[in-house]
Amino acid sequence: MNVLLLSHQLDYSGAPIALLRLAEALIGQGHRVSLLSKQDGPLGIEFVKCGVQATDSNLAQYDLYFANTFLMVPLALELAPSEDKILAWIHESRAFFRLYGRDETQYGLSRLKRALFPSKFQIEEYRTLMPDCELRQLRNQVSMTGIQRSNSFADFFAVSGAWEPRKNQAGLLKLIDSAGLDIKLNFIGTGKPPSIPCAQHHYFGQVSALEAKRIIAGSCGLISAAINETQNLAAIESILVGHPVLLSSIPAHQELQELIPSVVLFDATDAASFAEGFASVTRLKSDSAHLDEGRDQAERYFGKAAFSEALSPLIN
Repeated sequence: MNVLLLSHQLDYSGAPIALLRLAEALIGQGHRVSLLSKQDGPLGIEFVKCGVQATDSNLAQYDLYFANTFLMVPLALELAPSEDKILAWIHESRAFFRLYGRDETQYGLSRLKRALFPSKFQIEEYRTLMPDCELRQLRNQVSMTGIQRSNSFADFFAVSGAWEPRKNQAGLLKLIDSAGLDIKLNFIGTGKPPSIPCAQHHYFGQVSALEAKRIIAGSCGLISAAINETQNLAAIESILVGHPVLLSSIPAHQELQELIPSVVLFDATDAASFAEGFASVTRLKSDSAHLDEGRDQAERYFGKAAFSEALSPLIN
């Protein structure tokens, strides 16, 4: 099968990285894969390395048009000979449209025949918007192969993601202050806070996917106070190297806890709940058996084998 992947960008954010893992899986299954991106970026070279082909001049000749995120659905509808040849992987929840003032009806989602979502809760969210579409789940593939747990930042917890309202880094700092806790953080991701709120933290900014993994593996755990997320890849990476994670109790994180019970949740609007959750994570850091079990469960649900097995019936 000739597959054209459509991406809005090729930076180190979650959706392009998920698309790279998809490209690797498709090539591993014997498909010919090409890529068309609205914006270039550092991840582009990784697609070339894994065997992605140059885009053909005739963009209407592909067997499958894979739109990564809702942003690429309009282009897929423009290029594909029919909607039957389009498969979209929607990485945003419907709350995203409200948070950023976007009109969800302007992207042609209701015209799709097939769509995939990393989390089950998204399927229920989108069902009314896409009543004639087959909605299925495809969890992200997450890998920490070759990355070893270390003590590079033994007293620091990782916080990953672009500095923006959805990720709620500013809210996390307020929670820590309100709870009266002494917590040191490694902030990883694009953008900078309006001002450096506390000198005790590390602010790495945008780093490569490999360097982000190393920082996560070298931290003592991961914390996320996100108010909107579909599947927290950084949290899964942390679990895969045997670290505890403390996550806000939003649908995506609740679903992750259903799969991996070692995940600790807290109410991101309540300092007492955060303090209680942090105490649980502190105890969990020394519970190697529990953490090993979490790592095994993460590999079971998000590993390469699980991804490839789930993907095959979805693209045919």
